Amino acid sequence: MLRQGLGMHRAVGVSCLSSTLVDTLEQLASIESLQQAQAAMVWLASGLDFRIDELDAVLTTLADRAPEATYMVGNGVVPSLADGNRNLVLVCG
Repeated sequence: MLRQGLGMHRAVGVSCLSSTLVDTLEQLASIESLQQAQAAMVWLASGLDFRIDELDAVLTTLADRAPEATYMVGNGVVPSLADGNRNLVLVCG
């Protein structure tokens, strides 16, 4: 994204529970409207209890919020995170 000249100017992150993952992403997206974003990236860090449907829900939410943007979603497994805990980062520009 950066190589293509899509500079990122806003980054927000928060800890959340897996049960509130999409709600948390929507709250973060409302802080900085993604409708004007050229690019948006979400990084989700989870424990060993990560489920692929969580990543799919995040991707769908991001695509709904920023349909014209170039977007990317990634996940990292962090064994030290307790079950159900998630760290979510939203970067946009």
